[in-house]
Amino acid sequence: MWQNVKSLVQTIAYFSKLEQWLLISDRLIGAGNYALLMITKKNVEQIRLRLGARISELRVSKGLSQYQFSKMIGMDRTYLISVEKGRRNVSIDNLSKIACGLGVRLSTLLENVDVEMQDC
Repeated sequence: MWQNVKSLVQTIAYFSKLEQWLLISDRLIGAGNYALLMITKKNVEQIRLRLGARISELRVSKGLSQYQFSKMIGMDRTYLISVEKGRRNVSIDNLSKIACGLGVRLSTLLENVDVEMQDC
């Protein structure tokens, strides 16, 4: 069974370069059942926009300008601006740096950022 699913996933990945697919195992949806969930480019953009807005919201609540905050965490100001505008696919290293600079846990930074299952 897994070999067939693996082949299907590889085929989908090959023909769909603009989309990412997630394989949900039977542990999550019932024995013997498998599902492929598509996360489209639009969903990824939504996540980036929500994350950027969340970072901006937390930064402003601390009374910091983009310039002050970027200097404080050692990040280029234009990079921070592009993250806050949702234009960057920010790395976990930079997310950790941002969270630390804001004095929050990474999980707090990511609150309400993901898309709902029906949006996928």
